[in-house]
Amino acid sequence: MKNIRIALATLLFISGLQGYSQLNKANRQFKLYRYATAIPLYQKAVRNSDPEKNREATVKLADCYRFVNNAEEAATWYRKATELSNPDPVHYFYLGQALRTIGDYKQAREAFLKYSNLVPDDPRGGMYAEFSAQHATWEKQPSSAEVRNCESLNSEYSDFGPAFYKDGIVFTSDRNPGLMDSPRYEWTDFGYLDLYFAEPRNYKDFWRGTSIPSSMSKSFNQSFHDGPAFFSGEEIYLTRTVTEKVKNQKMESKPMYSRFITAINLPEIHLKAFPYNGNAYSAGHPAVSSDRKRMVLLPTCPVV
Repeated sequence: MKNIRIALATLLFISGLQGYSQLNKANRQFKLYRYATAIPLYQKAVRNSDPEKNREATVKLADCYRFVNNAEEAATWYRKATELSNPDPVHYFYLGQALRTIGDYKQAREAFLKYSNLVPDDPRGGMYAEFSAQHATWEKQPSSAEVRNCESLNSEYSDFGPAFYKDGIVFTSDRNPGLMDSPRYEWTDFGYLDLYFAEPRNYKDFWRGTSIPSSMSKSFNQSFHDGPAFFSGEEIYLTRTVTEKVKNQKMESKPMYSRFITAINLPEIHLKAFPYNGNAYSAGHPAVSSDRKRMVLLPTCPVV
């Protein structure tokens, strides 16, 4: 009987060490922004019998699914996170966002209201709860336009940021036909964003479909993320990422920062950096007014 107890204690000790090891490995990948790589590690770590380790793995797993835009799994794990003792109020907000994405507006509203009650100073809770409540009313409104799926452009990957260029359309995608031999973006485990170009099958008639998209030239696409792009006359405003190595104790990471690259006198492509780029923040998704006096952009720095 004594030998059985010792063997059982040994098994539990080894199991605990394995769970701790998986959590450490997952956290390392998480800090390096390798969320797709961290997910299977957190899935193992979440089985840890230690309540604190289980809690950390559950929350981080939910965060990973949110970062890779897997709304269904994010909803599952944020729901579990909210069922933990003394949950972080923001997990109700993230739960509401995930539920709203998958179309469960009723439960999304409940999650947003819970967040609003816990954090009354943040107006987002009540605002998103109201949006969710109004969805049924919006669904009953008559359509003001016909929307079609452009099947020749869309894929199983992320396709977005369309812009008219020449007689066709340029868009951004993380698809990559040669993905097995190409670098992967470790955040998603898909390809890096590139710009693709397609022309309508019938001249200037996008409604009837387009040609098979092809990758833009190396003047537009480089090693890391390129896109979205905005064309204005003879100029292109292109979002492009750069990396910088940052050493933190024994860990080395490569955070990516988005930059604007302006190309003058297309198609010769003379590139220059946007003057308001910064070294500590990202700036991307530019759009310019027709008179070129105003720009709308998406910065990650505080706006004055």
